[in-house]
Amino acid sequence: MRRTVTWLAGLALSIGAAFTSCSDLPTGYRSDPGNPAYPPAPAPRARISISAGDYYSSLPGDTFRLQATAFDSAGHVVPTAIIRWVGSSNPAVATLDSTGKVRAIKKGVALVIASWAGVTDSGSVQVFGTAARLVLEPESGVMVPGAIARINVYQVLDAEGAGTFSRSLSYTSQDSAIARAGGDGTVIAVHAGRTTINIAADSARDSVTIDVRSLAFLAAGAGRSLGCGTAADGSAWCWGAITEQSFSRGYPQPVNAPPFASIGVGLDHACGLEALGAAWCWGTGTSGQLGRGSSGFSSGPPALVQSAAPFRVLSAGATHSCAVSTAGQAYCWGSNIAGEIGATTSDLCFPIFKGTPINCTLRPTLIPALSGPTTIAAGAGHSCATNAAGDAWCWGLNDEGQLGDGSTVNRAAPVPVAGGLHFSTITAGDHFTCALTAGGALYCWGRNSSGQGARPQPVAVSTPTAGGGATAFSQVAAGMNHACAIALDGSAWCWGANTYGQAGASLGTGALFQPTAVAGGLAFRNVKPGDDHSCGVTTSGTAWCWGLADGFNFGDGRAGAFPVPQKVLGQP
Repeated sequence: MRRTVTWLAGLALSIGAAFTSCSDLPTGYRSDPGNPAYPPAPAPRARISISAGDYYSSLPGDTFRLQATAFDSAGHVVPTAIIRWVGSSNPAVATLDSTGKVRAIKKGVALVIASWAGVTDSGSVQVFGTAARLVLEPESGVMVPGAIARINVYQVLDAEGAGTFSRSLSYTSQDSAIARAGGDGTVIAVHAGRTTINIAADSARDSVTIDVRSLAFLAAGAGRSLGCGTAADGSAWCWGAITEQSFSRGYPQPVNAPPFASIGVGLDHACGLEALGAAWCWGTGTSGQLGRGSSGFSSGPPALVQSAAPFRVLSAGATHSCAVSTAGQAYCWGSNIAGEIGATTSDLCFPIFKGTPINCTLRPTLIPALSGPTTIAAGAGHSCATNAAGDAWCWGLNDEGQLGDGSTVNRAAPVPVAGGLHFSTITAGDHFTCALTAGGALYCWGRNSSGQGARPQPVAVSTPTAGGGATAFSQVAAGMNHACAIALDGSAWCWGANTYGQAGASLGTGALFQPTAVAGGLAFRNVKPGDDHSCGVTTSGTAWCWGLADGFNFGDGRAGAFPVPQKVLGQP
């Protein structure tokens, strides 16, 4: 009688007609001896269990010794049993000698047979083919000095294209001064240059080209779990959640797009603007904020925004984006829950944060009520713009007065900001807005629960209110619950939420209700806050981030709270 034998290492072998569970019983059998409607299951019998140790799968040339244990009909081990190794059913594939030693010869399957006290059992030995070809991921990679990545051997194939494995996988770098290779496929970038990582497994050979680049940035910004910047040559780089590949994900990776003159970083997406006005967006697009004519998440390369109008200014918000055309017309696309698009829309989107569809627009939509804007800002549920004369308009969500029109009524079309002030630039955050006058005076309105409105009292206001004291600023940018500005001397100042040091103040300081100089004394060219962190570029072209690091969004793989700016990896 032939019976089931199991490799103790985990490979089940189908032998004979013994049964190990109710589901293994043939039709008509039940493990219910008290029910006369069914015949009884066969009585348990003696058996042999064969173990192959670590060699439940083998390669040509492997040798290993089998172990066998005899069990009586009651399931007890018979320690005195003398088990005889009968042989192999296919010696051309694997041989078996009288001591239980197996030698794998070539690809195929062979049964190894053992007997004891009239019981004969067997197990199968599968011999895989020798590795002949490797399928690698990625086939090439771009890294920055100091970055760590890993080459994944996605498949090992034999000469016939069937899957196999290898015990001799090795990685070597042609130039360890540029990038070093570890035995597990880890690659550490050392210095700018290009080298090849060679991978070998038996007779299989392949390689991955590693291009190590040193960076100098013109601008950088933060989102939620991401950061992006533009380098001196116009190339865009991102680090964190929306990078195109997982290779070296926690470190700067190049964006597969044309050179950009500017870049806008939203909460979970980013957009870049070419010098001639073509816009590209990538990242999360479930609210239509990518402007590509469809909604959904995209981890792939940037896609061209579907607009016939070339743009000269672009802004990426939480779930929508806005731009100003070269003809001086305003456009927005994405979520339109509260009127943040500034025009009537009829598309439906299915954002990941809501279980029901929302009103949105999948392509840039002209805002007819707004003419001559020179700047534009997309926030979280509302948008704002200014013109050459300094007039400001806002539209969308207004529950905390963030539109600045003296009310808390949502507006589906642009309304003038009250107060008679004239602004040179404007920025929109989460339920708050800030702007600068031509003389650099800071004004904010809307929410101020965490100091994001730069006012001493944590109450919302619906008209522009001065903040920042005597400090004059040249730039201002809003994040979700904090904001930052650059003074005329290049110093960075932030205010609002500082739980993780995102406003650049010591941990434990609490919320900042007035602009406070960012620690470190650096001189900045631009600063763009995100959710719980901020990023900026100094006048020397170096990108820095501070606040909450989640292992990806600082561009150097670190995690923790850092109130002092940390240099993004890959720069001199």
